[in-house]
Amino acid sequence: MITRIYRLPLGLSVILLLTGCWDKIEIEDRGFIVATAIDQAPERKLKVTYQMVVPKAMQNKSSEGGPEEPFFNLSAVANTLFLATRDMSNTSSRPPYLEHNRVILLSEKLSREGDIGNVLDLLVRDSETRRAAKVMVTKGEAAQILSIRPRLESLPAQYIDSTAENPRKTGSITPPTNIGDVHRFLLRKASFAMPVIAGFPDDHKIMLSGAAVFHGKDNRLRGFLNAEETTSRNLITGSIKSTAIETKLEDDYIVYEVKKLKRRIRANTASPRHPVFDIDIETQGNLGESHLELSVLDHSLIQKSEQAFERKIVQMTEEVIRKLQSEYKSDILGLGEFLDKNHHRIWEQIEPDWEDGEQLFSNCEVRVHVRVEAAFVGSILKTE
Repeated sequence: MITRIYRLPLGLSVILLLTGCWDKIEIEDRGFIVATAIDQAPERKLKVTYQMVVPKAMQNKSSEGGPEEPFFNLSAVANTLFLATRDMSNTSSRPPYLEHNRVILLSEKLSREGDIGNVLDLLVRDSETRRAAKVMVTKGEAAQILSIRPRLESLPAQYIDSTAENPRKTGSITPPTNIGDVHRFLLRKASFAMPVIAGFPDDHKIMLSGAAVFHGKDNRLRGFLNAEETTSRNLITGSIKSTAIETKLEDDYIVYEVKKLKRRIRANTASPRHPVFDIDIETQGNLGESHLELSVLDHSLIQKSEQAFERKIVQMTEEVIRKLQSEYKSDILGLGEFLDKNHHRIWEQIEPDWEDGEQLFSNCEVRVHVRVEAAFVGSILKTE
């Protein structure tokens, strides 16, 4: 009797286990995508290029005609990313699989003319897409960059992904922006910045430098920040890990290597529609290079060097603030986000007019205060 009681649940359990893998796809049947490039095509269509790995070549196996390329690029043109991806299944023996996608490249033309929220809709929705996939804007055609043959890496995607991590060494690269970040910006309708990448096929190299500025209202590219302006923006947002700042003292060049950075924002909201921001930037670092006859015992000259760097940082940051307020009218400094977190009731009142309407961001006052501590390390020429 007891056996009969347990027979039905046992049978159901077996059935469930048997149906658990009904939709599985064998790993050798997948087309692993490691990078995506999206360009604007004629008639406002999209040209989508996927970089796929060739597993046999990655295992250092060779064909009779010589070593195979470790990757190949597959393109299709359609009105949507979804249909372009489906069309690629007509020409590839392995359907595209996005879970290993590391990099998403958007061309400058596409970013200026199209709403990237619509363009990236599939990648945001698709459960296969990695939320950590890095998104960048390309100078020129995006697909061209995926054709660069790097000298130090096997795959262009690997080369781009590794180079994008270099903000730890330089301040002129915008910190990586992944698909999850972009999704959050789009939901908040907030302006944001993305890294900028340019390709040089003849030299087998890429260049990551600058920032692409997107406005939150229409999700379109407003313009670019150059290397120094990007460093300035990164100083204001506190995202710099290490960078070098060059200036002149007594007509000779000196270079300051930032090792530590602290940034603090204060806001005076006594007049809610005209907030005043004070940004405190404190840095510690080393004198990286000097053409002066410096002595570690000459405290007055050391102090003058620190003051020179402070003036330089204030000048740099004030210039990028003016550009963002007057030219791009886009808050990629995080000031609105600061108000939202720390003065939420006031932010609810002014948010509709922050970047649009009365454009309160463009009219608010932003003051930068800088403190530099420079250590003199190593041997110094012309000093006993």
